[in-house]
Order: sequence, then C-alpha cells, then structure tokens
Amino acid sequence: MTTTNSDLDPFQTAVLHELRTHVEQRAHSRWRRRRLVPALSAAAAAVAVTGTVFVTAVHPTPAYAVTKTATGDVTITVHELSNSQGLQSALRADGLDAVVSYTPGVDGDNKLVLRQRGDQSVPPADAQPVPSVVFGTHGLTDEQRAECDIAPGQVAATVQQSDDGYRITIPAASPLQNRFFAITGVDATTMTVSYWASDGKHACLIR
Repeated sequence: MTTTNSDLDPFQTAVLHELRTHVEQRAHSRWRRRRLVPALSAAAAAVAVTGTVFVTAVHPTPAYAVTKTATGDVTITVHELSNSQGLQSALRADGLDAVVSYTPGVDGDNKLVLRQRGDQSVPPADAQPVPSVVFGTHGLTDEQRAECDIAPGQVAATVQQSDDGYRITIPAASPLQNRFFAITGVDATTMTVSYWASDGKHACLIR
C-alpha cells in the first residue's frame, strides 16, 4: 500500500527528502560496498569448525550496542537517544552505509545529522512531500515488497521495542546490507529505518 507522507512528522519528512538527495547524487558514482572484515575472537572463529553460530558484541556502549552473527545478521540495540554520531560511525565501520539521527534536543546532540558527507542542511518546511511506503515489520503485502525491493521470503529490517530500548535487526540477506539507509529516533517514542527505493520514486519506512 503506497501512501504519501502526509501522516509523517516534519522530521521524518526531512529525512526522506535527504535520502532522495543522497541517492540522486550517488547515482553518478556507484558506491562500492566495503568488504566486511570482522575482528573475530577465538570463540567466534570456531564457527568454521563447529558450525555453531556465535554472536560477537561489537562497539557496546551505554547508549547503544551493535552485534553481528557469524552469518552476517546485524542487530542494533538503542538504549537511549544519545551519541547518534557514535552509532553511525560504528555501523559504517562494519560496512553499513547508514546515517543515524535523533530529534534535536532529545539526546543533547542539538542538531540533525542527516548526512555525514556534504551538505547537512534540513529541507525547508515547504519542501514537496515525498511519496512513501510505510509498513511495520511483519505482514508485508506483495505490492509493498515489490515497491521496496524486498524479495519473497526476504526481510529488509525489523524494528522492535523492548524493555532495554529499541532493537533493529538487519539480516544478512537484507537489501540494506549494500545500500544507503537512515535510522531515526523521534522524541524517544518512535524508531524508524528508511531507505530510497531503487525506482527512485518513493521511500520506504519501517517502523
């Protein structure tokens, strides 16, 4: 089901606008995904021998934690809306081309970090609405899958709220493993993952 972003707040609208700008600029210079070279502990290295899937903690902090399984699934736990720059850097170090931004004033960052590279300005309030597909983490229709480049049986990401914050999971087979996406936290009540569809006509929001 395709909708406009009329039901989105200005912050989410700004993120979608920035996603479009970012993807259009990168269309002229194809981004090559950096090869993931995880620092495996001896226990994790044993996966090759035993076949057991270990989870290695990567970049744990009071504000967030990033874990990655030997099969490539990435789980991001956001305990509090602070240090968005740190989480963004941690994800990029693991080869994920992501931006992380929180509502100004909530986490003390006091600025939107919509894009690390180039202009970081927020589009004006009168910017044109960005058509979007908004969906939850389960129950996608075939139409939504097609619009958001999600193959049958594939999951782009899941967003779940837990006792210790928000948990975002990006499976190894997710299209987000090799494309730009944004993680946004809004007023400590909403966490979304968004990315621009390959057709260049709309954005996809998971919340």
